Amino acid sequence: MSRRIVLSHVTKTYGTKRALSDASAVWEEGSIVALVGANGGGKSTLLKLLSGVIHPDEGSIDGLEQFSMASMPDRLAFSRGWTAEDWLGMVAKWKKAPRSRVKEVLSEAGLDEARTKPVAAFSQGMLRRLLYAQTRLTPADLILLDEPEGGLDPEWTVRLEQEMDRLRDEEKTVIFSTHWLDFAVEKADWLCIFAGGKIVVQEEAARWRLLDSSTRRHDLVQWIRRDGL
Repeated sequence: MSRRIVLSHVTKTYGTKRALSDASAVWEEGSIVALVGANGGGKSTLLKLLSGVIHPDEGSIDGLEQFSMASMPDRLAFSRGWTAEDWLGMVAKWKKAPRSRVKEVLSEAGLDEARTKPVAAFSQGMLRRLLYAQTRLTPADLILLDEPEGGLDPEWTVRLEQEMDRLRDEEKTVIFSTHWLDFAVEKADWLCIFAGGKIVVQEEAARWRLLDSSTRRHDLVQWIRRDGL
């Protein structure tokens, strides 16, 4: 029997704001799931719940214990003066990864020459590559990515597309949020569309690939605007 992640009526509230409301879904292992929606729609909250950074106020998430996980956050606070090598070294120690992996993943992310520079001096694209690099320190079969495309230049945008193809070939389970609608449609098996803190629809991405780029973007935006459904 294949592994699966099951969300059942998951709700998360911050003070008086309900960030995620009554979210339910079932994702089979080996699936690539794209979370799309406006800022504040609930995507990052769901990824934090899946990664265990926060916990639901109501509902349940089952099946995560069956997977080894790697998670890329949307942003992270770095201690003043830390270099990329410092931070990845700390993460490697926490994950019990060989120290040699630090240099390897920095090279894979195109950050080898910048490894001793303060992270505070990094561009947004360099930060995204650094945050992704730490997901490669140890093997994982569930990969969580929060807006991995943010700030990437054209070369690394192509590299990200290739990386998604690699994850598919290796039959990894990938759940990622994105504002890049064409990327979501082309690389995902499932589109999970958020609006107003709710999952308003989940559909196979293959259906959307039958539409031209302009039409699919227009139709997806119409779904995303369905706040309060």
